[in-house]
Amino acid sequence: GMLGYYLSRYPIPPKTGILFFAAGFLCVYGGTIFMSLKTGSLYQPFLEGMSVGVALLAAGLFGLCYSRKNNISGKFAAAVVKISEASFCIYLVHVFFIYLFGFIGISVDSLPCLLSIPLVSLLNMALSYCVFVFLSRIPLVGSWLI
Repeated sequence: GMLGYYLSRYPIPPKTGILFFAAGFLCVYGGTIFMSLKTGSLYQPFLEGMSVGVALLAAGLFGLCYSRKNNISGKFAAAVVKISEASFCIYLVHVFFIYLFGFIGISVDSLPCLLSIPLVSLLNMALSYCVFVFLSRIPLVGSWLI
């Protein structure tokens, strides 16, 4: 959140965003692949949300999106605004759906990972957004918590 605020206050040039994104991607995925091959199992520290690589990746992606914000319009812009409004609620409830999926047997192992990961992610996002829509219609919750 603080990084997003800082980058919106002091935007980075698109080339710097590309550089940050590439460095973060190389650090996160390259480091994970390298260490996983070295240890013989999935090495997860590079994938953790508070790692330097993830911060670079996020800063680059945010910087690129922020620099292009005036170039989107129409239905896509409206969808971005709605998802942005719901982002905190989605963040809070998405873990519930991850656990629920595990409980009822929905996993990324059900199909090839190139299909299952995006599908499970979209399902999680859609259900989390539905929770936002439901909660935003409750007067007290909609005005104070969301």
